[in-house]
Amino acid sequence: SPPINGLNLEEAEINVYPNPTSSFAFLNFQKSTQNPVEYEIIGISGKRMGSGIIAQGTTNFVLNISHLASGMYFLQLKETSSKTVLKLIKE
Repeated sequence: SPPINGLNLEEAEINVYPNPTSSFAFLNFQKSTQNPVEYEIIGISGKRMGSGIIAQGTTNFVLNISHLASGMYFLQLKETSSKTVLKLIKE
C-alpha cells in the first residue's frame, strides 16, 4: 500500500522525455512529489554519474545530461519509502 502522504514511486506515473536525448531530459510526475525525491544517474557499469534532489511539490523537473557520454543510463529515484528505476538513453 502507498505510504501515507507520500508519493509511491513504484506506482507513480513518471514520464521522461525526450528519450533518447542529447542534452536535457524532462521528468513529469503525474502527481506532485509529497517529499523530496533523491535521484541518481547510474551508468551501465554501476558507476554513479550524477545525483541530486528534486524538491517537494515538483511536477516537472529538468535533468541536464549533456556532460554524459552517449549510452544507456539508469535513473534511480528514491522517495521516503519507495524507489523506482527508469532507463535513460543519451545520444
